[in-house]
Amino acid sequence: MNKRVALIYSPSGMGPYDGEIQAYHDNFGVLPSLSLGYVAAVLEREGWECRYFDIIAHGYNAISLADAVRTFDPAFSCYTVYTYHFHENRHWIRLVREATGKPTLVGGIHTGIYPQETFSYPELDFGLIGEAEVNLPAFLQAFENQDGWKDVPGLIWRDHGEIRVNPWGGLVNDVDSSPRPARHLWPIEKYFTISSSRRNFTPMITSRGCPYKCIFCEQGNLTFRPHSPEYVVDEIEECINRFGVREIDMFDSQMTVKKSRMFAICELIQKRGLRFHWSARSRVDTVDLEVLKEMKAAGCYRIFFGIESGDEQILKNLKKKTSIDRIRRTMKNCREAGIQTLGFFMVGSPGETIQTAERTLALALELELDYAQFNGVRAIPGTELYDMVLPEQGEDFWRQYILDGSKSDFVARAQCSLTQEEINAFLKKCYRKFYYRPSYILGRLQKIKTWEEFMKHAKAGIDLLIK
Repeated sequence: MNKRVALIYSPSGMGPYDGEIQAYHDNFGVLPSLSLGYVAAVLEREGWECRYFDIIAHGYNAISLADAVRTFDPAFSCYTVYTYHFHENRHWIRLVREATGKPTLVGGIHTGIYPQETFSYPELDFGLIGEAEVNLPAFLQAFENQDGWKDVPGLIWRDHGEIRVNPWGGLVNDVDSSPRPARHLWPIEKYFTISSSRRNFTPMITSRGCPYKCIFCEQGNLTFRPHSPEYVVDEIEECINRFGVREIDMFDSQMTVKKSRMFAICELIQKRGLRFHWSARSRVDTVDLEVLKEMKAAGCYRIFFGIESGDEQILKNLKKKTSIDRIRRTMKNCREAGIQTLGFFMVGSPGETIQTAERTLALALELELDYAQFNGVRAIPGTELYDMVLPEQGEDFWRQYILDGSKSDFVARAQCSLTQEEINAFLKKCYRKFYYRPSYILGRLQKIKTWEEFMKHAKAGIDLLIK
């Protein structure tokens, strides 16, 4: 049997339901799909040949992608689908399905939330709910036999035209047993973000899930399962020695949950003499000056913090369980440790008014951050925030959106008095106030070390003015 699989990473544009502004979206960078990287690793472990088609990084258009996949001649093709970009994802799935005539397999959190709605489209043949390590081997066996579909954990499939959804198989308990992402399939030299400064560059995760329960994030519904420090540093070493990586962005929802684990990772990096730049995502209440200095000594040069709001009551509404004073203290500690900071801020939270939004902007300007990202709150399915939105929306917006791609009105804002137009205008104000301060521009110019880095920032700055 043909045992080739095409893994296709499709681009996502901007829709009116997105939380970002256009200029930030256009300049964010180019990243691979970590989820498809893990899927490919499991496929290869099971004896299947894989090829990764990154539409943006490889520069495919509709014709060249169809030709390339058809030439590879896979037994089936794999995709990750996202609720808020479902119809863009589906466009590419349909294109490849029609070009090759071969079945499609989709995964992602979305598939488990709206399986029936998703599979109302005939170009989607199979879906898997849950993690690839648990359910993909059973699917591959059923696919080879063309039988046994009912025994595949988490499988979405059609039985004589009727959509079936099998019970899922749970999560991977021992995440160290998982293979590392199949980075050898990626055009790794193509990847970067607006804030990265070195190539080769790659994202990485050191844990799955999150122990915190912020109402706007679906990760809090997943059990926190960290990799061991040895597994983490082994993967870092492979990135450096095998793929020439010089910068890594740790994409965990929260890397610094356990102080002892963070120390162990940093100590191993230094013990092995691994020299590279890395960044991480953290909460302000899980790092202190001691751990920040250790992270800096191990090569960490930037931390992304979910600050979210400059209003104490908004933070309580979001269940952030932190305070403005703690935010200020942690940013001061980062400066003392020599670590750059990026703050994530949101506008449109429950209880938001123009006065609370102004307090958020004031805090962002006060904190001496190196970067800031301002987003409109987006209520996504599978979160407590979306459960709060449903009574105000009067319908399940995302369910209707999956069924009707022409639906483009805005998701309701739970307990928020601001209109979408007011939020969009305020986001643009935030970006311009933050990035067009003369003191900020001078400080950034002094820190830029390469022409490529300068051009990335210059383009982003111009786009903020015109988009």
